[in-house]
Amino acid sequence: MPVELPKSKVNLRQEAKQLRMLLSPDEISNQSRQIFKQLYHTFSFSDQRISCFLSIENQREVDTDPIIEYFSTDNHLFVPVSNFLNGTMEQVPFRPGEELLLNRFQIPEPSNKQTPIEPMELDVIFIPLLHADLKGNRLGYGGGFYDRYLALCRPEVIKIGLNFFEPIEEIPNDETDVPLDYLITPTKVYEFK
Repeated sequence: MPVELPKSKVNLRQEAKQLRMLLSPDEISNQSRQIFKQLYHTFSFSDQRISCFLSIENQREVDTDPIIEYFSTDNHLFVPVSNFLNGTMEQVPFRPGEELLLNRFQIPEPSNKQTPIEPMELDVIFIPLLHADLKGNRLGYGGGFYDRYLALCRPEVIKIGLNFFEPIEEIPNDETDVPLDYLITPTKVYEFK
């Protein structure tokens, strides 16, 4: 009987993207609401510096609007802005209702970008992903933006992934990969500490 080799990151990415494409807009909306409920019942942050990604609609990401709205009241909120020329990312201040523009990769960004926060000053980061495994390893889109950014943050920054799907058994990881502290799915909050 042949031994089944672990799937590569490329295969896992492809698989996750296909799974997402099978979700209807209603399923995305309902599951995003469930993820927000899990978050709401587990985390309460006050006077924290929080980064949360703005959802990329054509990638069928978790809708983060309720999260941004919820945490904007008592916290300092930031959203990522990526520089695709040099592979870096910054986190800029954001308030719900600010005008957004889509960059050339269809990623929403504030139209009026303010001075970014220093990575060491962030307390909590909500991170997009395609898959996570049972150890908290995260599979992103392959650009390495978050891993490079997280390497500049304090080790105790709270890293929370959001995903429609439960964690898989294992994701191959590299030395530069930064694992999550938590993963929130529609059914559960996983803690990896």
